[in-house]
Amino acid sequence: TSKIGVVISDIQNPFFGSVVRGIEKVTLVDDFTLILGNSDEDPQQEQKLISMLLEEAVAGLIIAPTNPDVGSYQPLFSSNTPVVIIDRQLPKVNLDMVLVNGYAGAQKAVAYLAGLGHERIGFIGGLVHLSVMSERERGYLDALKKHGFPIVDAYLQHGNNRQDGGYQAMQEMLALEQPPSAVLIANNLMTLGGLQAIHESGLEIPEHISLVGFDDMDWAPSLRPPLTVVAQPAYEMGVTAASLLLDRIRAPGQPPQVVMLDTKLVIRASCQDIQ
Repeated sequence: TSKIGVVISDIQNPFFGSVVRGIEKVTLVDDFTLILGNSDEDPQQEQKLISMLLEEAVAGLIIAPTNPDVGSYQPLFSSNTPVVIIDRQLPKVNLDMVLVNGYAGAQKAVAYLAGLGHERIGFIGGLVHLSVMSERERGYLDALKKHGFPIVDAYLQHGNNRQDGGYQAMQEMLALEQPPSAVLIANNLMTLGGLQAIHESGLEIPEHISLVGFDDMDWAPSLRPPLTVVAQPAYEMGVTAASLLLDRIRAPGQPPQVVMLDTKLVIRASCQDIQ
């Protein structure tokens, strides 16, 4: 058919909006119609969406998976429908994937904060069963070790990838007897929650606490102060995924590709030099 299915994990997250824009840019040229589904980070809802799209006989699927259990995707793999996985890695599968090197992105952020004199660096991670979040956390921990900083359990908090999770995690950190002097937050929605908690506490950024977020959203430069971020190439992810899928539709027998995109540290004014 001339339909392509796209299943994203959180339609409220602007990151995925940029990804879908990139997909649409490529697929419209070849007159494909997108059918967009939102799994809402729910594996059961995701399976329903995949089943529905297979019944629609879509020409191919682009999926940001919610479930690390590869076996749950067996009906999809058995259908022989061309598939491209985005953002979250599925282990032990031979499929086209487009990922972002979040491990290196977290390391860049910690190195930058260390260069400003910060040693008490906190991290608010997301859903740990998702590869994208576990890689960012691993990058943070390895960077602390590299710089000789102690790993303080209370400085490592986990949210739910959403604003309320970032809010609660930041509240936990700020309530510590000695809170971190800087915090890296693992996605944009949790960053909003973290900002809310900081503002409600009466603290000033960066005078009292420095902050680095993941994802460079349109609102990041408009904050006061403008937010330093680890920028991800969301639009490029969508373009690359759509191009791989169309290539797979045209030539099903070609070897799968795993494309790893780089992050960029965008320095603004939310971090203070304390040396």
